[in-house]
Amino acid sequence: MSEMFDVQFEPRAWLVRATVLAGSLGIIHVLATPLYFGQWLGYGIAFVAIAVLQVMHSMVLAVNQPRRVFFWVGIVGNALIIVVWLVTRTVGVPMGPMMGEVLPIGFLDGLAQILEVIQIVHLSVLLYQFDALRGRPLIQ
Repeated sequence: MSEMFDVQFEPRAWLVRATVLAGSLGIIHVLATPLYFGQWLGYGIAFVAIAVLQVMHSMVLAVNQPRRVFFWVGIVGNALIIVVWLVTRTVGVPMGPMMGEVLPIGFLDGLAQILEVIQIVHLSVLLYQFDALRGRPLIQ
């Protein structure tokens, strides 16, 4: 029975998933940009910036030798996105023409938050098991 729960840490698989998650989150934010540009230029720019940073993070994870700083940047960046999302869904939008308005939870933004939490878990596991990565980039 204990063999069924004996999970091996496969660092490359965790790094692949973290890379795919970062890119997927960037795509989700790109899909949301038309809506936010339609509401206010500032919201649209924020979503483009988030999308670009998430896609860049995916590329950094894929082609560079793993470094702790890359994982920390992803953890902090995704945590900040989650905090802003929580504020806009509970307290209200902090700026712009919708300031103070509490936004509803939609499918796409709810999905993004779930994926961002999963991304933070992946990056945290990679930090914890950093030495097992042995410094090899995904794409050489």
